[in-house]
Amino acid sequence: MKKLLIDLGISTEKSIAPYFPKVRDRDDVPVLKCEKSGVILLSRSDHMNMGHYEEKQDFSYWGRGDRKSALLFVLEDTERRLRDFKYVIANKKWLDIGTGAGGVLDLLSPIALKTAAVEPQEAARKNLIDLGYKVYPSMEDVEDSDYDVASLFNVVEHLTDPMSILKSAKNKMVKGGKIIVEVPHAGDILLSLFEN
Repeated sequence: MKKLLIDLGISTEKSIAPYFPKVRDRDDVPVLKCEKSGVILLSRSDHMNMGHYEEKQDFSYWGRGDRKSALLFVLEDTERRLRDFKYVIANKKWLDIGTGAGGVLDLLSPIALKTAAVEPQEAARKNLIDLGYKVYPSMEDVEDSDYDVASLFNVVEHLTDPMSILKSAKNKMVKGGKIIVEVPHAGDILLSLFEN
């Protein structure tokens, strides 16, 4: 990401400085901030690969051993997404990319015209398929030009090449479709004020 920001002229080598000593789940990945643009980025991305997600055997990615516990762990965000996006997804063909444990599917599928999801983690994907959801292991498996809305809730920040996924999502959508992208903000008060 650092090289991309510099190549695009958004940042310079000197404008990128340490922001926070580590990310939530890795002590060896410092967070950086570009003082010129305000962009917050990771110091490295070599730990980010699809194998990291695909090899998970249960719901341990969410710090939980089963789906019910994983859903409870993210319930507040899931309920907020229902409030914020129900009118965007209602009566639409909807694709949720990186659906995780599928809590958002549970709440929004009943109001969507059609629902499908992408989830690389095999255990979560199989669990959702067993519950009756249509879930693909990758974007390449999803049919093109079929969806009105695509969502990526806390997904983009896990990708080494987010533009390719966003372009792929666009190909899966009808003309005039909408893409919802939600990412956590490293400028959160927990970091900026409380250093948590």
